[in-house]
Amino acid sequence: MIFEDRKVIFLHVPKTGGNSIQDTLRDYTEDEIIISNKRQDGIERFELRNKKFGNLRKHSSLQEYKLALQNDFYKYQIFTTIRNPFDRLVSFYFSPHRGEVDFSPKEFSEFVRKQEPLENFLSIRRGFFNNLKPYDQVNYLKFENLGEDFKKLCRALHIDPPTLSHRNISKRLDYKECFDAKLKRWVEKQHRFEILIGNYKF
Repeated sequence: MIFEDRKVIFLHVPKTGGNSIQDTLRDYTEDEIIISNKRQDGIERFELRNKKFGNLRKHSSLQEYKLALQNDFYKYQIFTTIRNPFDRLVSFYFSPHRGEVDFSPKEFSEFVRKQEPLENFLSIRRGFFNNLKPYDQVNYLKFENLGEDFKKLCRALHIDPPTLSHRNISKRLDYKECFDAKLKRWVEKQHRFEILIGNYKF
């Protein structure tokens, strides 16, 4: 979500409370909330489009924002939400957009191994070799403390914090019931960046 007049980007990593933030701030952005498929209702689940930056989407990566904004990218403050990746992956597996889901250890393991880590969303191309590296000028809002951390984003937007809506809530198992030792180690390695940033533990 881009706030062009205020020079702020909110980067929405799936299942980190982003729908709640984007729904709450919809009147302050140049983005438009739309319905793009039959599982979306425009309230709990939706997509974003921007008339000026047509290639941007609800879950666009920071590199995609950089390509859209070109040299203006570095004028923007970047905010994103983070969440314990174990909890986030379970929430994603049981997400309402996937319909009714019964837990299957095999299917869950396959699903988890396909999901992008936070690092991929926050990496941009830079340096002599133009390699993808995580951008270090990012303000993190923790899902576990979202009510308070949301106020940081509102201060950057120079608005009084509105009441934060609660959208796209999934009914799920406790994440500790879903990971065997092997899958737990895989997540600890693959998602080590967000575990370190958020000081998360299993």
